[in-house]
Amino acid sequence: MPPPHETPPLNRFVADELGRQANDLTDQWLGHLSTTAGAHPFHLLAAEELREHIPELVRDIAEYTHVPVDAARSGVIDRLRLHAERRREQGYDIQQLLTEFEMLSRIVFGAFSEVVRGYPGVADPGEVADLAGRLREGLMQITSDAVGIYRQQELRLRRRLAERLADFARTIGHELKNPLGAAQVGTQMLQEEAIVQTSEDRNRFTEMILRNLVRMHDLIDDIYALALAEEAEGVERWIPIDRAVEKVFEEVRERAQEKGVRLEVEGAVPDVWVDAIRVEIALVNLVGNAIKYSDPGKQERWVKVGVERVTEGEPAEVRWQIRVADNGLGIPKALQGNVFQRHFRAHPDRAKGTGFGLAITHEVVTVRGGRIWFESEETRGTTFYFVVPGHEDEPEIAGAKVQP
Repeated sequence: MPPPHETPPLNRFVADELGRQANDLTDQWLGHLSTTAGAHPFHLLAAEELREHIPELVRDIAEYTHVPVDAARSGVIDRLRLHAERRREQGYDIQQLLTEFEMLSRIVFGAFSEVVRGYPGVADPGEVADLAGRLREGLMQITSDAVGIYRQQELRLRRRLAERLADFARTIGHELKNPLGAAQVGTQMLQEEAIVQTSEDRNRFTEMILRNLVRMHDLIDDIYALALAEEAEGVERWIPIDRAVEKVFEEVRERAQEKGVRLEVEGAVPDVWVDAIRVEIALVNLVGNAIKYSDPGKQERWVKVGVERVTEGEPAEVRWQIRVADNGLGIPKALQGNVFQRHFRAHPDRAKGTGFGLAITHEVVTVRGGRIWFESEETRGTTFYFVVPGHEDEPEIAGAKVQP
């Protein structure tokens, strides 16, 4: 630092003053985020976590007035990578990320103007203009870097999911060949008079055909779920959670009636918007399984869906927990560690299925930072829980589609 009687150079004065105000500017930014339309408070990072990297980011920005942008940029990338990763985990989209960095830029640039007015020496207008240009360039570069890092993270995430879904698809496609071949053989046998001579022969081959057609139907359902999951990576679709539950109940209602299972929404459903495709894939599989493995020995059979707001993580974040409970057969304790593995079927002797539904559900829920788990007791039933991010207001997201 220069001796007290000397006036520091303007660029050094500006960098030091902006750096000194870093915590205050961070608080201003947080306050603006919590009151600006489109930025939801429950998406915000806690103040303690913000102070882990945002004030340092502001100090890096301040250095743009003192050193070349490229020289100051090296320390910024890691902080931006951390921020982008946390925002993606919270369910932020790229437009929200862009908006908050544009807001940070306005706050910092406003502080720059105040700092220049407080300079104790004579500020040369040309130098002020030069510093303002360098600061603006640095702020634009940080915004661009943040968006670019977010896009890279999303691309890696989508590539990983695409690889997993392609692997699922190959496996299911291979599985499809067996029932298709069996149904074809059964059909050919029915046409052979030398082989089918009695009604028992005819019934045996007819049952074989029907059994394999049902398996093909289940496999095709899984392929459709995979196609929806793949679509989910191309564009976000948002839907009110009560509408998602209603749509799933409509889809499975006939199966529920055949099994004598009552479908029920438990408690009040919050007014929240969620990722339509992922939530619907999870609900269709979980509710469908609950119906499939209902207990025929019980006079009353039910599946209940509930939604509640929860806080989790450190620092705490608000998310939405969806539960699907039933009083069905339950999952044997010895098998519970295999629930989300491919080909898993808790009661293959009691109900048909492909064993892919829960594996697909686990993939589409967890790939964007959600989680899924369950509690089960044999003969008493099972409750699945999954947690996802959401919006308490109708999302206004560039490129997103809102389902009615």
